[in-house]
Amino acid sequence: MTQPAPDHEQHIRIAITHPDPPEGGDCRVTVRNITTRAQRGNAEGRLPTTDTDDGPRHGPRYRSYCGGCGEEGPLREDESLAVEDGCDHAYPGWRSMPVVVHRPYTDKPQPLARWKEQVRAVYPAGWLDRQGPVRELRHGLGSRHVPGLAPGGGYLMAVMRPDPKKSRSLPAIQTSLF
Repeated sequence: MTQPAPDHEQHIRIAITHPDPPEGGDCRVTVRNITTRAQRGNAEGRLPTTDTDDGPRHGPRYRSYCGGCGEEGPLREDESLAVEDGCDHAYPGWRSMPVVVHRPYTDKPQPLARWKEQVRAVYPAGWLDRQGPVRELRHGLGSRHVPGLAPGGGYLMAVMRPDPKKSRSLPAIQTSLF
C-alpha cells in the first residue's frame, strides 16, 4: 500500500455501490475514482492523462481506500485491480478462499437463499459478517468484481473460467523411449 494521495488529487467515490467505509473500526474495502484539479478543469473534456514509460495513458484512475485505518492502495488504471488491492489489505488470504458457483441471476428468494447457504457452508465463520469477498466462477464478459452482492455485503470477485473454444490442447507428451 502507498502513502496518502497528494493534495492535488481529489477522491471521488465511484458510485453508491462503492460505499464509503465507516471511519475507524475494522478495515473495509472501498474504491475511489481519482482525478486531479488540473484534470477537472480540462476544457477539452478529455479523460485524465497520466504519463508513463510507455507514453501517455488516458482514462480514469482508481485507488482502494480503507476507512478503518486510512490505508490507500496504489493508483490503478483498472478498477478490479484497485478492488484486489483493498481486499489484500482488509482480508488477507482472500485469494485462497474457495471458488463458488455464480450467484443466481434472479431476485427470487428461494434460489438466492440456497446459494447464500452454500456460500456460508464453505467460507470460514465470521468471514461474511465482516463483508469479506466471495470468489465466484464466471465466464464470458462478466469479469468485473461486483461490490455489495456477496452474502454480508462484500464483493463478488470474478474468477474467470477458461473458454474451451479459445484454449488449445497441449501436444501429446512422450512418456517412454519406445
